[in-house]
Amino acid sequence: MATRAQVVGPRSRLFYVFAAVVIAAIIFAGFARTFYLHSYFAKSHLAPVLLVHGFVFTSWIVLWIVQTSLVAADRTDIHRRLGVFGGVLAALMIVVGKTDVQIAVSTNKNFPSASCASIRCYPASSG
Repeated sequence: MATRAQVVGPRSRLFYVFAAVVIAAIIFAGFARTFYLHSYFAKSHLAPVLLVHGFVFTSWIVLWIVQTSLVAADRTDIHRRLGVFGGVLAALMIVVGKTDVQIAVSTNKNFPSASCASIRCYPASSG
């Protein structure tokens, strides 16, 4: 009978690192004009709330790449310690996301990628 250590080898661990990097590249491409390279494409500055949102959510993706890389390198000791930061960052993402939606709803801003119903229901359902 094969044990878990024999089934999950270095090659399969690299899959997760590769997947994280590919998804990060897709996110960068999707948000390049509106966030990452905003100063090259727009004449106005981003609102501070959007800068905080972008920084926090980008930090999550960077943490994901770091965490998968640590596991692939068999450095689970560091991975576990960094996991505490991941929990704090996840909580911060919830707060920032909720704040973004509340500001958008209160200022009658549009969310082109979200339905109006989800914008109205989110603040009510999240406290």
